[in-house]
Amino acid sequence: MATVPSRKKSLIGANGQIPSIDIPPPSNMNQLLNKSASSSTSLYQQCSQLRQKLVRIDGFPPFLSISSPASATNNRQSQSTDPVRQLWDCFALGTPLCFLFNLLPDRPHIDVNTNPEELDLEDTKARKHATAKFIIGVTAMKRDGLWPGDIFTIMELHSDSRDTNGFVKVVSTVMRLVDLLPDDVFKPEEAPPTPPSLPTPFDPTSSTGGPTPIALEGAAPGEAERERNQVIRELIETERKYVGDLEVMREYANTLSSSGVMDLDTIHHLFPGLSKLLDFQRHFLIVLEGIYEQPWHLQHWGSAFFSK
Repeated sequence: MATVPSRKKSLIGANGQIPSIDIPPPSNMNQLLNKSASSSTSLYQQCSQLRQKLVRIDGFPPFLSISSPASATNNRQSQSTDPVRQLWDCFALGTPLCFLFNLLPDRPHIDVNTNPEELDLEDTKARKHATAKFIIGVTAMKRDGLWPGDIFTIMELHSDSRDTNGFVKVVSTVMRLVDLLPDDVFKPEEAPPTPPSLPTPFDPTSSTGGPTPIALEGAAPGEAERERNQVIRELIETERKYVGDLEVMREYANTLSSSGVMDLDTIHHLFPGLSKLLDFQRHFLIVLEGIYEQPWHLQHWGSAFFSK
């Protein structure tokens, strides 16, 4: 007996009209749609702020100076001190995550050697094993009602493609964990230690950020510098706003998928290639923000449009 293929879900009702469907929008949607391109919302700045907290945790800074062998074999920028790459390399070791988890009070410690001097950077299996134990520990907290957010997967941290859509979850998880740590694990904020080889932030008003900029022909030096800075600010702020809009779209797509209102084929037609586009734009924005924090004479803006 022949089987009748199942029909896909349709939004058209029996009367030919599209029914009203109550889909809860992502939280704070009005603020998300109308907000300015605040620097605090970009992945680069989130990682920068998180790194500032991590360097104040007693015993953690040595992990930031350790680079995974996978990135150490790439180009000379593989050990760049941009916060996204540095934290990605650090967390991918697995052990730093367990070190942070073991600082939580009233939680069973993860049985992992957290001495940074005894890390075997060649042991990929050990890094993933430590990451798995960390995820198990956080999952236990979620089961006990002590963890309100989502948890990343092993592949979202250790994927060779380095997809930022997964790393956003990693950063969110670590930020939430750091917020749960007791105050006594932090060094005084008045004099936080500096991670090794941090780039000097660019200050357009400073006269010590490198050679004096060459004025545009026919323009006064002050006017030329103001024009240059305005173009750079507009470029970065526009990219931040664009990435933020893509993140809102992705949140809507995820809401549609989890609610079961539309089938996946329809969602993919509405948001074609959204995850890949968002990942690409995040990487591009990270490069732009990294260039902007360099001293003036090291800011090579053309490289942002040629980097892979």
